[in-house]
Amino acid sequence: EGVQEMPMAPGGPQGTYYVLNLIDISIGNNRLKIQFGGAQMTALLGDARSIIIDSGTTLTYLAKNVYDQVANAVANVINHECFYPAKQDYLCHHVENN
Repeated sequence: EGVQEMPMAPGGPQGTYYVLNLIDISIGNNRLKIQFGGAQMTALLGDARSIIIDSGTTLTYLAKNVYDQVANAVANVINHECFYPAKQDYLCHHVENN
């Protein structure tokens, strides 16, 4: 419980990012129990469970089946109207300013 540590391996020719073995994803107190066997392997890493941690980017790419599970779990937790912007594949949430 609390903070957990995980070893990270430098990736890329210059070691400009880190690679982790993703075991599962939790949203709030809900562990998603994601089945990574159906996830597409990344050409860069060759492993569906590997994830790149890079502080220089604002994006994280997930396989569609994994993304859908995460998006649904987030939608259930935050309780805001959800929508997909025109011609986009990512889920947005409408939040009014108070």
